Amino acid sequence: VDMFFGLDFYGNTYNPVTTIKSKGIRELMTMVWKHRGLNYEDLLEKVKGSPQYRSLMDELPGAPSVVEFEVEEMIWGTQPFCLRANHVVDFAGNRVGRKDHDGINYGARGHSINFRYLYEAELNHFADSEAALQSGLSMDFTCGKFCYSNIPADCILGVSGTLSALGQDEWKIMRGYNIDKFLTMPSVYGVSNFKFWQQQDVEPVATTPTRDEHFVQITEQVKQMVDNKRAVIVIFENTTLLKEYEASSYFGQVQHRNLLYEQMTDDAKEFAIRKAATSRQATFTTKFFGRGMDFMCHDDRLLEAGGVHIIHTFFSTDKSEEV
Repeated sequence: VDMFFGLDFYGNTYNPVTTIKSKGIRELMTMVWKHRGLNYEDLLEKVKGSPQYRSLMDELPGAPSVVEFEVEEMIWGTQPFCLRANHVVDFAGNRVGRKDHDGINYGARGHSINFRYLYEAELNHFADSEAALQSGLSMDFTCGKFCYSNIPADCILGVSGTLSALGQDEWKIMRGYNIDKFLTMPSVYGVSNFKFWQQQDVEPVATTPTRDEHFVQITEQVKQMVDNKRAVIVIFENTTLLKEYEASSYFGQVQHRNLLYEQMTDDAKEFAIRKAATSRQATFTTKFFGRGMDFMCHDDRLLEAGGVHIIHTFFSTDKSEEV
C-alpha cells in the first residue's frame, strides 16, 4: 500500500525502453565524443549535419523523432563530461558499472556510462579497448509511457504492513481498482514491541508554544535516551524543518548523531539506516523514511536497554505514519 500510494507509483509512469547496439550508434557516439568541447548548440548543429547522423536515421527509419530526441540527450551528456563517483570500472574485464546499494550493476546503461567507456578507451586503460567499446556502447530508446494509475485492476496484487491504518480516501481509491479482497496474516517479526501510551520514561504526547522550546524538548529527550543506552530516531515532517533543526545550536548538543535525507547518495542512506538501530545512536530524518523502510537491529545491548525510541516531531493526519 505504501508503494501504491507513493509518488514513485501512483503518481508516476512506467517507461519501457529497448537497448540497441550497432555500428552506426558507435560511430555517432565516437563523433560526439571527439567534438565534446563544443557548446551544446554548436555540437548539435554539427552532429545533425554529419554523415554519422544521417546514417543512423537511415538505419532506424521508423522513428526519426525518437532518434532525434535520444541524440539530443546524448549531447547533453557531454555538457560537460565528468567522471562520476558512482561509476566503477573493471579494466581487466573491459566493463563499466554503476554502484547499486551494496553491489555493482555492470548491466547499467545510459549516456554517462557510454562516455565513460570512450574516456577509458581513449586512455587505453582497458585490457581490450575494442572489446570494451563493442560490448559497452549502446543506445536506449523509450518505447512509451504507461501511467501506473491506469493499470487494469486485474493486474494488481499487493502486500502491506499498514493496511489497517488506511484512511477513507485511500480505501476509496483502492476500491476503484476493484481491490476488495484482503487477507491479514501474523507478522513474521512476532509480537510488536511498539508502545505509545504505555511509556514510563517520557510523556507520550507533548506540545510547546514556540519552535525554540520544541527543539529544546526534542534535544533533551534524545539526550535522555542516548544516556540510557538506547537508540533514537527523530522524524521531522519535511526536509525544511530538519535542516532548521540541524542549523540550530541544539543539534550540536547530541553526540553520535546522524542525518538521513532523501537527497543523500544511496551509499550514505544505507550507512545511516544500518547505524540507526545501534546503542547510543541518534538519527534525524523525515517522514519519507518513516514508512516502508526497515531499520534492522542486531545490537543485543540496545535490545536489553529497551530498543529504539521514536520521536515523532509533528502531528500526523495519516495513521499509517504512526504505526
